[in-house]
Amino acid sequence: MLRPARPSMIIDPFLRILTSEKLDPSDRALGRFADLLGLRADIATQKPDSTEAPAELPVGDRVVALSFKTLRRYTGTAHFDQIIENAVFLLIYDFPPGTFDSSELQGLTAEALSGVATLPAGERRFTVHSNLPGGPYPVSGMSHTVASPAQNVFVEGPGFGAARVHISAEKRPYFVSVPRGNGAIFLLAEETMVDIDIPLTPQSPIRAWFPQLVALSVFFRGIYGPRCWTAPTIGANVIVDDPYLKKRYGFIRYDTLLPELRGTGTALTVAFIPFNYRRSDPSVVRLLQSASAHFSIAIHGCDHAAAEYSSTDEAWLEGTSACAMDRMEQHQRRTGMAFDPVMVFPQGRYSIEAIRALKNSGFYAAVNTTNWAVDWNKAPLSLRDFLDVAVTRYERFPIFLRHFPSDVFGCAFYALFQKPLLVEAHHQFFENGFGPLETFAQNVAQISPAPKWMPLGSALLSSHLVRRNSESQWSLRHYVPEFRHRNLTASDLVFAVEKPESDGSVESVLVGEESVPFDLRAGWLRYSVAARAGEEVAARVLYHSHAHQPRRSSWKYRLNVSSRRFLSDLRDNYVVRNKRILRVAEALLKKHRVGPLYGGPGKP
Repeated sequence: MLRPARPSMIIDPFLRILTSEKLDPSDRALGRFADLLGLRADIATQKPDSTEAPAELPVGDRVVALSFKTLRRYTGTAHFDQIIENAVFLLIYDFPPGTFDSSELQGLTAEALSGVATLPAGERRFTVHSNLPGGPYPVSGMSHTVASPAQNVFVEGPGFGAARVHISAEKRPYFVSVPRGNGAIFLLAEETMVDIDIPLTPQSPIRAWFPQLVALSVFFRGIYGPRCWTAPTIGANVIVDDPYLKKRYGFIRYDTLLPELRGTGTALTVAFIPFNYRRSDPSVVRLLQSASAHFSIAIHGCDHAAAEYSSTDEAWLEGTSACAMDRMEQHQRRTGMAFDPVMVFPQGRYSIEAIRALKNSGFYAAVNTTNWAVDWNKAPLSLRDFLDVAVTRYERFPIFLRHFPSDVFGCAFYALFQKPLLVEAHHQFFENGFGPLETFAQNVAQISPAPKWMPLGSALLSSHLVRRNSESQWSLRHYVPEFRHRNLTASDLVFAVEKPESDGSVESVLVGEESVPFDLRAGWLRYSVAARAGEEVAARVLYHSHAHQPRRSSWKYRLNVSSRRFLSDLRDNYVVRNKRILRVAEALLKKHRVGPLYGGPGKP
């Protein structure tokens, strides 16, 4: 769990935002970001001619945030200066563009900073330093490059030696703190704060917002620590799409893969196509079952047909989802191989209607390489959706994001926001041996706190958040229908538990094996769980059952699926290992809409 900089300094998870009479959008945006982390924000309006403070701020027990515009407008006003003086921690943001000196900035920072300069738009390298308050964090010591608009940075003053640069842009100060008394002043050289609740499109520049999102997360977590929503464990898993369970599939040989997983301490999940439920080799299944801490299987479509889950036909989607679950249960009965009831969407494509079908068919969650449904414009996502542990906008059903192994900073960024570290791969990832897996495992090991490698189902089961409200009262939020949590404190605790949930869907809630009272309204399921010191508690949400009509498919569809699976197996097991016929086979497979024959290691 992330450590707070000063665990006993901030008693109340409360943020005071000072604003001018005309409310600045950035002030409201900052309050919404604080809410995302589980904190309470109050916006106090300053009136131009007022001689009294907007609210009393006790000495040594408040965090205050304000824009540079508010600072510049009210500095020198007695009550305003007293508020600033009484605050333990200050956050200053929203600096206008341009190059200028600032007497307010110089006075506030004891001349550590003298002004602001603006870098032109273009590719920009941001570096997150290791001296972060309350750290370490997953992004500590990492750099990333983004296409950035014109970017403000700070100009160093004669007292700059007292400042601590936490994030730099092209080696210029971007997010800085200056110690003051028992606290500090934090300064973020942004012109505007991004509003996490505005609707986005698939073209929205999410990565361009990474620097300020990292800065704000570090600021709040460094000060409030366990008062913020925090994942006790960040699970990590590599998900390989398509292989069936025989001795070899493409570049994967299970007899050599399992020792590598044990040796690197990693965990891998095969996204198993239910169409193949009768094809598993019993000897291979027994081998895989012996490595249950490192290997598991999840569900990859049903037939893995083109546009299988991007359909909007509700009857078809429900029938397909029920068929996929039935095939996996048959596979488990035939082989004894358990599976995670998690859908990994084929081709990364799904519709909003597909989510309801998954939930009604007993799936716990979905995993995808994009959060965007094909019909996203019916219900656009917000940045809050992206930053939450899982997207739950559709049916309050959790959709978890996965990444390519080359995107190490992206993995670390989302781990900062308490998301499980899920990675996409295909059998080509192992074309040249296990070097890429070992390299990625080494990169993950550099992330701190260290993610824990585990099978996919376990990673999602561990993806809950906790937040301390008082010494004995905590909150817990989970996303999949089950969670397990161990009370590692020396005190008996009561958890106020909540889960995003669609109204009317829950039949009962079990804590252990005992049914407990619950409340379900306005999209949230709520109940309580008591945990003695050192005790592990488990809870499970049970849903009302749904009757499903058998899926009807034409002979033409079944022939197309069989042909597709045959050609895909031919591609993965033979063609990609013979470079001479790649181009010919690619042309043939394209007619059947199989997709790119070979995208390179780790790519679809």
